[in-house]
Amino acid sequence: MMKRGAKVAALFDSDPDPSDSALRSKRVMDAPSFDGHRAESSRQNRMEGIKLDAKRAESARQHVRALNTQFASWIQLQLQNHPDELWEDGAKDYLSHASNILPDNSAAWKDIGVGQLSIKCQEGADKAAKESKPTIMIRNDAGRILLNALIYPGIKMNIKKNTIATIFHTSDGGPNDGVEAGKSNVVTRTYLLRLKTEDETTKLAAAIQDYAPSA
Repeated sequence: MMKRGAKVAALFDSDPDPSDSALRSKRVMDAPSFDGHRAESSRQNRMEGIKLDAKRAESARQHVRALNTQFASWIQLQLQNHPDELWEDGAKDYLSHASNILPDNSAAWKDIGVGQLSIKCQEGADKAAKESKPTIMIRNDAGRILLNALIYPGIKMNIKKNTIATIFHTSDGGPNDGVEAGKSNVVTRTYLLRLKTEDETTKLAAAIQDYAPSA
């Protein structure tokens, strides 16, 4: 079972931290057809002798933890003082702060190409079931795989206009190795997917969320 999609560009963080499963933000619909759309793929590289990326990653982790701690405390207060109200303003404020944690410095990302995106699942399995093992794949026009990674339960995305930032777990050989059976050296990397329009971005985010297995 496969849904073909937009041509996409992707980036990944080459200084992964296996413990860093917290993202820097959010979101996603029934997988539309992305055929004919182009998206780009890039990866975030730490250059030898330069520690800027590592410092930025650590700073982002600290900010995420601090923000989440503060938000959790705020939620507890709201539960005590305003249990029957919607907390929309606070949630928007949290998302606004979270969207600023992801570094915007384009120089920190290395483009790994443009390709066709598809989401495929195990034949016969229900969508969003654990057995479906949904996989997102980006392949360029020459057939080279730029990204091959499972969509996991609880996946978070940071959406900004025509980009989606999210964390995928891939083998330590790089983004084009994917996560394959028998490969134990799985690492966590941050990817940035860039599409042509905001509408395409929203549809792709919705499809990823729709296919993510329930916990």
